[in-house]
Amino acid sequence: MRGRGDGHMRWGHHSGRGGGRYLGRGRLPVMLLRLIADEPMHGYQMMKALEEQSDGAYSPSAGSIYPALQMLVERGLADAKEEDDKKIYAITEAGRKWLAEHARKKQERAFPDASPENPESRPWSAEELRLAEAEWIRLLVRAESAAGSHPDRWAALRRVLDKSARHLSDLLDQWERPR
Repeated sequence: MRGRGDGHMRWGHHSGRGGGRYLGRGRLPVMLLRLIADEPMHGYQMMKALEEQSDGAYSPSAGSIYPALQMLVERGLADAKEEDDKKIYAITEAGRKWLAEHARKKQERAFPDASPENPESRPWSAEELRLAEAEWIRLLVRAESAAGSHPDRWAALRRVLDKSARHLSDLLDQWERPR
């Protein structure tokens, strides 16, 4: 978490438009594949869908979307066809297999001890996780907006974010520690 010097903080994504990183490295191609797994789309539709899914917290640019789509096509994970002067992207069978394998590996890494005896260890579905992430980001954006120019509100928000970051860091330390 970094302060910007103006009372606003940056924590993994930007507040409002411009600057900052919302997605972790390598996540955009996965999200694009998920979008076109549901229905073929052109790039602008994907940009709007990602913005909508994040409640406006992430507004991808053409400069990030189209190179990622080109990479997916080059790897055989997506196809592009011209329709009405627009490139429409669709997932390929190889893309579906890759997406399923990616989700399985991610689930195994995130929930190595999942079992029917421990329902709390049940992995979230991709949809449940996406909805929880979007809700967390929506609340954070609302809190940033509500903080306005009140230093005491920014201090309270910073305490919440610092505590959350410490908890996540502690979890990652535990998970990444050799056994």
